[in-house]
Amino acid sequence: MADTKISAMPAATTLDGSEVVPLVQAGGNVQDTVTNIVTETIAVNPGSYRTTLGLGTMATQNANNVSITGGSIFGTTVAGYVPTSRTITAGTGLTGGGDLSVNRTLAMANTGVTAATYGASTKIPVLAINAQGQVTTASEITLSASSLDLVYGQFLQDGETELTAPMSNNSVDPIQVTSTTNFQAPGYLIVGQEVVAYTGVTATTFTGITRGVKGTTNTSHNISDKVTEAAAVANGSTSQSIGLDITVYNNKVSVESNNEITFETTGVYNVQFSLQFLNYTTSDDNVTVWFKKNGSDIAYSASVQLVPPKHGSSPGATILALNSLVDAVPDDYIQIQWTSDSGNTVLGTFPSGTSPVHPTSPAAIVTVTQVG
Repeated sequence: MADTKISAMPAATTLDGSEVVPLVQAGGNVQDTVTNIVTETIAVNPGSYRTTLGLGTMATQNANNVSITGGSIFGTTVAGYVPTSRTITAGTGLTGGGDLSVNRTLAMANTGVTAATYGASTKIPVLAINAQGQVTTASEITLSASSLDLVYGQFLQDGETELTAPMSNNSVDPIQVTSTTNFQAPGYLIVGQEVVAYTGVTATTFTGITRGVKGTTNTSHNISDKVTEAAAVANGSTSQSIGLDITVYNNKVSVESNNEITFETTGVYNVQFSLQFLNYTTSDDNVTVWFKKNGSDIAYSASVQLVPPKHGSSPGATILALNSLVDAVPDDYIQIQWTSDSGNTVLGTFPSGTSPVHPTSPAAIVTVTQVG
């Protein structure tokens, strides 16, 4: 049959839609009507031609449409589609999540800790943190010596009392006082400008009296006159440990046997002291002070201090203040040892005053702090 151009073909009658139109698909002959073609409905077997359409297993095709279930058509990703089987799960410490049919928000769950600033110059924060880095509890410890478990101590030689009966010039009767608390026996007393030796005590008396010792003169004294504690060496060739009879502060360090500063924990300690020396004679005197540890002298720990003579009726006075580092293990102890060239200088306490009012000036102040 000869080819004929469309323009040369004779006019056809109007189609009524029932006319059959041949189709060819994948080498097979099929047919459809004009009406179906015009309405874009192709009556073909949907299951037979999915592969030819390039849809593979990612689409469902029925007689009227193709439903895309995922993937891509010939390498082209189907945009804007996420299956509802996909979900976001809130992990530990999070809230929210769910399937992706709508927008989802993840948020951090509250741990129950009060929102605040923890810690300051005098406070240490105490925090509990879980494996996700969240703070689950928070509190504070106020800094103090006890909370830090510091080792420290302060000790004094500071006996002070008052006469409850007068003392005549030459009397060696027991000296009657308000209390003998903090006075060690035997020992020495300072009453006015007189140094008195004694050998024993009761609750309210000093006994075994020797008047006017260490370069002083025995004089009379009145009721309510101050009586303070003193310490002295017997002569210039002997030494003794300084007694400490009052504990002001202590934690894991204490005074045993009146003069042994004893440690409970291993460490290095700074031991500081100030000692008040009184000279009632008319000549200069030298005192020497050093440390002992467990009864043995500590090398290079000695210091020498000049004590001037008396001026008028007042004794010559000086204060020796030093410190030293001492290493110790539990039950170690140290002592502060001293001597005087003349044997007349005393370690003495000045009483509190009323004009103007001022506190007692202790014969000895010893402070111990752990530094390592």
